[in-house]
Amino acid sequence: MTFATRLRQWTEPLVVYEAVPPTRDVSDEIVADRAERVAHLLADREVDAINVPEIRVEADGSGRELGELQKRDPREFGRRVADRMAADTDVVANRAVVHDPPAVQADWFETAYAEYGVENVVIVGGGSSGMEYPGPSVSEGVELARRVGDAVGGDPCLGGITIPSRRREEFDEPDRMLAKQESGVDFFTSQVVFDPDPTVRLLRDYEAVCCETGIDPAPVFLSFAPITRPADARFLEQLGVKLPTDVRDWILAADDHSARRSVRVAEHVLDEVLTAIRCDSLAVPLGINVGHIMQYNLDASGRLLDRLNGLLEWHQRDFSPTLPAHR
Repeated sequence: MTFATRLRQWTEPLVVYEAVPPTRDVSDEIVADRAERVAHLLADREVDAINVPEIRVEADGSGRELGELQKRDPREFGRRVADRMAADTDVVANRAVVHDPPAVQADWFETAYAEYGVENVVIVGGGSSGMEYPGPSVSEGVELARRVGDAVGGDPCLGGITIPSRRREEFDEPDRMLAKQESGVDFFTSQVVFDPDPTVRLLRDYEAVCCETGIDPAPVFLSFAPITRPADARFLEQLGVKLPTDVRDWILAADDHSARRSVRVAEHVLDEVLTAIRCDSLAVPLGINVGHIMQYNLDASGRLLDRLNGLLEWHQRDFSPTLPAHR
């Protein structure tokens, strides 16, 4: 059963692993080695898909071009990892659609579907709300991805990004999620989360706006990743992740135990969110997206994946939260 089918039926929480591709300047031998290492990490672990981000840098005064692709193509790297795994594992590729005009984006989607066999795509917007971008908006990108899929006889499963801490008086985050869903988004992945409170609030408010419009909430994948060095924290903060200072300082206070402490924080966050879902009888289907951020955190991400997967199973077994089938 494909990732898209399991997601649309949603009979149990799904788990995806986020594999960051190597930088563009490394050799093919290094790319192959990185893909092999990720496949080896996941060999005895149950994941429903491999999620590969598209990491870009934007204009920052350093001379880089707006939207310059920093890492290898997510379609290519995701395919390399999946092909090295024993069981069939679907790939979810991320695409920042705002950086190139619609014709370029249409070619990207067609190649993803027809050549790479990747029909699961997370549609990503720009990093700055005040920036003028040459490409389509997220909603326009979703419609374009769906249209190209129909033209090649595919059935794309499309995702969007949600940021729990991005709350506004006008067009608040739950309203943004609903608008993306109405444009054709099937699921959401969050930024990496370190604080349960904004996440719980978002899930409650998202369900409320869905109830008002009579639409079933789409599945939300909460993202987690270990931080073991100050560089990890800086990188996440550059991406706009809200990492509370006290949490960051506690995790990084002891070098020898930072990975273990990072896992404990993630467990706390997920447990608090799952408990809130049970207590409030929320109908938002919840999955997890676990990644490694940096290559040196690969083993730590495996331990994190095991712990969070076990926590999901424990909540399912002992509490059986209500998670209705999604469409």
